[in-house]
Amino acid sequence: MRKTFIFIMMTLIITMSGCKKDKSKSLNYNDSDPLSIVLRETRQVNATSEYDIAYSSSNNNVVSILNAGTIYGKNVGQAKITLSNSYENKTVDVNVDLFKEPSLDFGCSPKEIKSQFGTPYNAGYNAEGYLVYVYSGNEGYSYACGEMDFFFESGRYVEADVYIRKNLDNLLNNYLNNNFILTDTIKVYNPNISDSTDALIYRHNSDMNIICGRYPSGNEWQETFLFYAKLDEENAKPIKKALRTL
Repeated sequence: MRKTFIFIMMTLIITMSGCKKDKSKSLNYNDSDPLSIVLRETRQVNATSEYDIAYSSSNNNVVSILNAGTIYGKNVGQAKITLSNSYENKTVDVNVDLFKEPSLDFGCSPKEIKSQFGTPYNAGYNAEGYLVYVYSGNEGYSYACGEMDFFFESGRYVEADVYIRKNLDNLLNNYLNNNFILTDTIKVYNPNISDSTDALIYRHNSDMNIICGRYPSGNEWQETFLFYAKLDEENAKPIKKALRTL
């Protein structure tokens, strides 16, 4: 009887081992295509496979592979990354931008800004009564941005201020030329340099009512100051809200 029991058990083990499921050869890419990151950002690519995935870059000077699945935006530009599990390949376009552009959805709520950019480094009301969300480059927001601020009036987003780190002028020029049209130059008073300075006014390629102003901040970090705002019927000429902080 005991021998019969052992024989039955051995038969079951052999039968079960014969039903072992083969590995899937599928390579599943679960991220966006194209994939956008910013200068000096690292990002884990969302891909899965039952086999090991190998990663390569078409241009290591723009996008480099740090380790399995982690990419790094080394320079502004475009490159392709290829994923392979030896059975399937997937090629993805990667855009490395200078910085993450502030929202152009003027009029949206603070909640909507949080949903896009996360919890601000600091938040509060300034002396003029505007609610201000501060996103700091030092907290990992974006290498190129020393700081990005969102201003809200009566619960609606009305302006973004961006401070671009020094020594990035060539990259900033390319960014503005690719996304905006230079339309005007105005004089503004900058208290950091105790004098007036030229502010260049650009209009966005996608919406001519969206403007971007640029001038040297003159602060201790020697950054370039950008502001984003949207013109309306009450603000048809540059620039009431956008220059309120000067």
